Amino acid sequence: MDLDHADAAYEWMYGPYLGKKGLVDQKESAVLAGIYRDYLKELNIQGLHNFGLIDGDNLGDYIVKEYMLPSADHFLKVELTDSERSEYLAQNPWMKYENGHADFTFEDFTGHVGRMKELCSFDGRGEGSVFGNESLDERHFTEYGAKKDNPDGFVDPEVTRIANLMNPMFFARINHPGCSKHWYFCIGSKDASTSHSVYILFQTLLQNNGMDTSMTFLWDYGHQCSDDPVEMVDWIMKVSKEND
Repeated sequence: MDLDHADAAYEWMYGPYLGKKGLVDQKESAVLAGIYRDYLKELNIQGLHNFGLIDGDNLGDYIVKEYMLPSADHFLKVELTDSERSEYLAQNPWMKYENGHADFTFEDFTGHVGRMKELCSFDGRGEGSVFGNESLDERHFTEYGAKKDNPDGFVDPEVTRIANLMNPMFFARINHPGCSKHWYFCIGSKDASTSHSVYILFQTLLQNNGMDTSMTFLWDYGHQCSDDPVEMVDWIMKVSKEND
């Protein structure tokens, strides 16, 4: 989803954090993070619960307040025994826990998740095969990636068309009448395969557009977690009854 902004989103979230090969080029990372900040201005998305307009400076706070703190609270209070909770907090001193509520900053959280991918995380690392044709196995789908390989490089209009067709964010941005009215998300909080902002901005935009959404972050689960089928089926039954 939103593949043409995924590299920029990744650097916005994980740029200054160590990856498997150490720090990525911080200058290049900052360029991509800046591209994402500009994209956020274009999106013009209002955060839920009167948060206000989301931008590159407050998106991290929004992610923590609206999604990660509730996820951590549920994990600590519901899924762990008292002794398990004490042990977990001792192993994770970056997290505070007072009066039954977790507290941490976006930087604390991102450091806990950790960077997984190198620079550029998507364009030029396999995802471009989606846009391959008869003569090329992969084609660039971002202007940054295209020009990094060749100063005169550009994104083929056909690639842009395909990228838009497969991107639900593209249709949400234009509030396409064919968009589903109900959406369910279940994501691991420790999934470093892409920036959490990709899902969260999409879900928030859907809500701005009047759609019904359910988004759950399973604390400390990783990529492609699907550990709560009962919750998903309950959500399906609820939506089905409401629209019967």
